[in-house]
Amino acid sequence: MLTLDAIMKAKDYREADVDVPEWGGAVKCRTLSMAARYEISERSVIDKGGKPTVDNVKFAAGTLAHGVVDPKMSFDEAMKVIAEHPPETVQILVDEVWRLSGLREEIAKNESSPA
Repeated sequence: MLTLDAIMKAKDYREADVDVPEWGGAVKCRTLSMAARYEISERSVIDKGGKPTVDNVKFAAGTLAHGVVDPKMSFDEAMKVIAEHPPETVQILVDEVWRLSGLREEIAKNESSPA
């Protein structure tokens, strides 16, 4: 049987270098932890007229903050990246983080059922 120490030391995440030609290089993305998934979800849900709604900007920023590991960025830095760059470029990274994590973005947002 595994020990707790062995579980904690396991490198069970996946990583990928994502080429972003518009930025002149690559960005390293990583699988999200379970805690990161919950934090992204909780941080991005807002109350819109009494109905919980996903704030897409906060969702993307949380995804970048947790899923981009090189260069590492905070939530606030990710918000700035999103504000200053076109959606097509940012979406490539968001999609890759969720792909590595085994989910599509719309499923992570509870917008559709699993394929």
